[in-house]
Amino acid sequence: MNLFPCAPQDPKGNPAGALKEAQDPYVGELLRAHIEQLDARRVIAFVGPFWWPAAGPAGLADLLIAPEPLLRAVVDAADRTWIVGWHSAGASRHGWGPARYAELIAETIRNVERAQDA
Repeated sequence: MNLFPCAPQDPKGNPAGALKEAQDPYVGELLRAHIEQLDARRVIAFVGPFWWPAAGPAGLADLLIAPEPLLRAVVDAADRTWIVGWHSAGASRHGWGPARYAELIAETIRNVERAQDA
């Protein structure tokens, strides 16, 4: 899902200014509602700097910090695995190509879930 569903179309991009500020109070609850509706067991979020307004209201601000290019990785109280990492474009700019990034995510999921089961 897109954290900020109302965004400019021409040019396409992330909302800024008043458009972003109007959505800030709602994006966290929107994210949480989507996850609960889907009853997701695993959530992988590729984010940019716009994700922070969603983190607190979605209950993600206190998730354990993961090494970059990941930001957070944990199993939450609802037994959902959360992997929050850089947007793929940002990861690629920092040398994390698609295959390498995908392997890091898969390895992190295994490690976090293994630690939860221990």
